[in-house]
Amino acid sequence: MKSYSLNKSVFIYIRFFSLFLLISCSQGGNLESDAKALAELQCRALRLTQEAQEGDVSRLQEGLKLAKEAAELANKFKKKYTSEQDTTQFSEVYLRELKKCQ
Repeated sequence: MKSYSLNKSVFIYIRFFSLFLLISCSQGGNLESDAKALAELQCRALRLTQEAQEGDVSRLQEGLKLAKEAAELANKFKKKYTSEQDTTQFSEVYLRELKKCQ
């Protein structure tokens, strides 16, 4: 039972982290490829966390590592894409790609 609550907590953390990335870091070579790369990294982290929640706890550490990498990448893109137009375009591509992973 204790591992279930840990997995549930991590799943909630990853979901919260995704929302944080979406709101605060929607800015990524080429803007479109940067947004796709960030979304793919986030999707991989979510998949690993879901696997951990389903009982494969060995995936938890890897999922958390990917989430950390995604946060670092998002911060890099936030500094790279600062105009309102770039932020909007990045967000659109990022959201479109995130929808594909669910």
